[in-house]
Amino acid sequence: MSARGEPVDAGSCGFARLLRHELDLLWAQPARRVTTGLLLALIVLAIYRGGVAFQQRSGSVREAAAAARAEWERRAPDQWLSAGVREGRWVYQPPLAASVLTEGISRSQDAGVPVRVGLAPAHRLELSDGHPSWSPQVGRFGPLDLGFLLTVLAPLWVILLTFDAVCGEKERGTLRLLFSHPVDRGIYLRAKATGLLLWLAASFALALPVGFLLCAGAGHFAQDAIEPLRLVAFVATAFLYLAFWGMLGLWASTGGADSRSSLMRLLLLWALFTFFLPRVAMIAGELLHPPATKLEVDIAKRALFVAARRVLDEDHHGTPPASWMEERVLVAERALPLEAEADRADAAERAAATRVKTWLASLSPTAVTGLALLDLAGTGEQRHESFREQVGAYRRSLSAYYLAAVRQSPPQEAAAIYTNIPTFAYREEPAAAALGRAWPRMLWPAFLAAAAYVAALRGIGRYDLR
Repeated sequence: MSARGEPVDAGSCGFARLLRHELDLLWAQPARRVTTGLLLALIVLAIYRGGVAFQQRSGSVREAAAAARAEWERRAPDQWLSAGVREGRWVYQPPLAASVLTEGISRSQDAGVPVRVGLAPAHRLELSDGHPSWSPQVGRFGPLDLGFLLTVLAPLWVILLTFDAVCGEKERGTLRLLFSHPVDRGIYLRAKATGLLLWLAASFALALPVGFLLCAGAGHFAQDAIEPLRLVAFVATAFLYLAFWGMLGLWASTGGADSRSSLMRLLLLWALFTFFLPRVAMIAGELLHPPATKLEVDIAKRALFVAARRVLDEDHHGTPPASWMEERVLVAERALPLEAEADRADAAERAAATRVKTWLASLSPTAVTGLALLDLAGTGEQRHESFREQVGAYRRSLSAYYLAAVRQSPPQEAAAIYTNIPTFAYREEPAAAALGRAWPRMLWPAFLAAAAYVAALRGIGRYDLR
C-alpha cells in the first residue's frame, strides 16, 4: 500500500516505486510540510539578516578607516612622533562576505584596534575581554543566523522527518501490507535514505537561492561577493551534517519499539551533542588552560614597562633622559623584545586551550560541524587569531621604524619619514586553507552517518513487521 492508501503491485516494488512511496509519505503529512516551510522561511530570513549585518559591518569599517586616514593625513609632519606615541594608528580587519552565512565570533571582537608606538598599559591590543569567544554557535544560543539554524534547529526538523520513518509505518499498518509483497528490506531502507536526502536537497535548493537573491537585490554584496569555494563547502558541510541526523533517525526508527521511544532517543542525542558535550569541552579547556583576564594582561604589561624603566634608570645611574620622547624611545627599545616574548607565550597558551576544547568537543558532531562552518565563513577563531598576530607584528615594525627615525633622522627629513611610515594591510587567508582545516573534521560526522546507516540496515533486517 502506498502512502496515500493505494495498493502496491507485487511486481512493482523496486527501488523507484519505494522511493516514490517515501516521497509521498514525506509530503502527505501536514506537520512535515508546515515545519519544512517554516524552516525554509527562517533560512531565507537568516541569510537576509546576515546580509544586513555584513553590510553594516563592512560599511562601518570603511568609514572608520577613511576617517582615521584623513585624520592622520591632516597632521603636520612635525607632529607625527607625538601622534604615533599618544594616539597611534588604527588598523582594521574587513569582514568577509561569507560572514553572511554565520556571524560566529565576529560580533564579539573588535574589527579595528589602535596600534601605538612604544609600550604602556594603554597600548595593549583591545581585541577581547580576555576570555576568548570560542565557537558560540555550539557553546550557547547565538544570533539567529544561518549557522545557528543549521547546527541547532535544523536537526530537530530532520528528527521530525525521520523519527517514525519505519516504526510509524508499522503503527499505521502500511508496513505489513507493503512487505506482503516481495520487497527487499535493504532496498526499502535505501529508498528511505534517498528520499530523505532528496527532501533535504530540494529544501536547500529552494531556500538558499531566494535568500541570496534578496541580499543581492538589497545591495548587500555591492562591495564584495562570497567566494564560490567557501559557499559550496559551507553548503556541503551543512548537508553532510543534516544527513548524519537523517541516518541517525533511521537507526532510531528501526531500533525503537514505537515512534515515541524513537523520538525520545533522538531528542536525548540532540541535547547531548548540542549542549552537554560542547559545554563540557569549554569548561575543561578553561580549567586546564585558564585564559588571561583583562586585569591580568594589564598587570603583565605594566610589569614589563616598569622593568624596562628600572633598567633604564640603572643604565643612566639616576640621570633622567633629556626629554620625555627620548625616555619613551629608550624604554621601548628595552621593552619591545620582552613584549614580543610575552605575546608569543600568550598565543601559545590560547592555542593550547583551543586544542583541548577542540579535541574534547570533537566527540560531538554538532561541535565539529559548528567549528567547520565558522572556519569556512571566516568568522571563527582562526581568522581572528591571524588578525591578532598580524597586528602584533605590525606594531613591532612600526615601533622599530619610529625608534630608528628618532635616533637617526635630522629634523629636515621629517616629511620623508612621515610619508614612509609603514602601513597595515590585512593578509586574507586563501579559502582553500580554510577548507583544508574544515573538511578533515567532517570525517567524524561522515563516519557516524555511515555507522548509523549500517546499524539501521541491520535493524531493518531483524525488524518485526507484526
